[in-house]
Parts: sequence; structure tokens; C-alpha cells
Amino acid sequence: MNQSLNQKGFTLIEVLVSIVLFSVVLMLFSTYFINSFSLSKRQDSELIAMNIAKQIAEQWKSEEGDLSSPSASILKPVDSDLATIGLADKTQLGYNDLQKLVGYTLVLPSEKMNDRTYEPHITIQSLNRDPDETMDLSPIIIIEVAIYSTVTKQPLATLTTAIGHETKG
Repeated sequence: MNQSLNQKGFTLIEVLVSIVLFSVVLMLFSTYFINSFSLSKRQDSELIAMNIAKQIAEQWKSEEGDLSSPSASILKPVDSDLATIGLADKTQLGYNDLQKLVGYTLVLPSEKMNDRTYEPHITIQSLNRDPDETMDLSPIIIIEVAIYSTVTKQPLATLTTAIGHETKG
């Protein structure tokens, strides 16, 4: 028998080692791609939430805040409702209406975009609020819009803006 020592090809062990190495490298890259996809999805949600917050803040600053939806409600203080303060079904909130809402946090109707649902919260505050007065005397009202994820209940974006009384400040 004449056996040649010049055999060409790979042994079974070499093939198995190369398959294992290829699998390890593939797993490392797949983890990277999955993480980058998740991060991209989160950033997309945050960008949409910030755009919603900007839109709502501009509406409220231009006195077009809308509480007419049946799903608009007061989150804080608890046991309050819009009818009690005379703002139920109000479609255009002016400066004096916002004065009534100082210290309140409102939940507006959820908005659905790209198969995700966003829940806007608006907190109305004022500079130099006098705790002994029933009405705030400050001409500046601060509107904070926070957009929450309905899945995680975590804030995705927060935007703070202010408006002043047209004659006082």
C-alpha cells in the first residue's frame, strides 16, 4: 500500500474548532446588534415623546390647552375634579384658567404613535406662590409637560416652559 503524506483538506477536529470559533464570534455580534436595536427603539420613543411634549407646551402657552376630552383628569391633588374648579369641557384655557390650576397635575388623553402609547401629564406651578392666598399673585405660570410610557410608567421626556400675564409681566 502506498500512502501519500501530502493529503490536502481539513481534519474533523479543525472543522469543529472553526465552527465553534465562528459561533462564538456570531453570538458576540448578535448581542451587539440586539442591544443597538433596543437602544434605537428607546431613543425613537424619547424623540417622539419630546415632540409630543413640545406640541402640548406650545398649545398651552398659546391659550389652546384642551380639557374637553372625557379622559382628561386631575392626578394631584387627589379627590379633585375639573368640574369642581369650573374647567370641565374647557377647550381654550387662558391665563386666568391656568391660575386656577396652579398646584395641579393633569393627565391628558393618551396619544398613540408607531404602535406605542404615550401618556401626557401637565403640572401647573407658579413662582412665589403665597400659601395663605387662594389665588396666586405671581404673573409667571410654569407649565411642565411630562410624557410617560404606558408600558413602563417611566417618564420619556419632560419639558418646562413659562407664560406671563399680558399686563402684569
